[in-house]
Amino acid sequence: MSTLLAKLWQIKKNLKMSTNYKQTLIVASAIVIFIVAQSLYSSRVNDETKISAKVVNVSEGGLKDIVVGLQGIRGIHYISKSNTKGLKVDKLNELLSNKEINLTYIRPGIVSKISPGTETRLISQIELGDSIIYSRSN
Repeated sequence: MSTLLAKLWQIKKNLKMSTNYKQTLIVASAIVIFIVAQSLYSSRVNDETKISAKVVNVSEGGLKDIVVGLQGIRGIHYISKSNTKGLKVDKLNELLSNKEINLTYIRPGIVSKISPGTETRLISQIELGDSIIYSRSN
């Protein structure tokens, strides 16, 4: 009789553990779906921010991206190396340094928002006066 009770107790314990496993799996799946959905939402074209700032410097980033440093604005603003369209870092630095520009960037996704590091922002357009210096869409 006691072995039967022990077996029943073990079966009950196993069922309880599998229920906890299922709940954990459902919650983890929901979190992953939420993060993916937020990332897709954040990369839409109309989800951009336009700022005006003085350029401190233009340099080459670690992955050969073009990085634009802005006075008083936190974050890394970059042009992806796959989209540089013949732009040269030294020419951009000469053209933009110490000048006020209008810069449009794509808002970062949720992963970047919760990251403890500095936000990285993909530049979609740079304007100097009435001239468009760079546009991601062209």
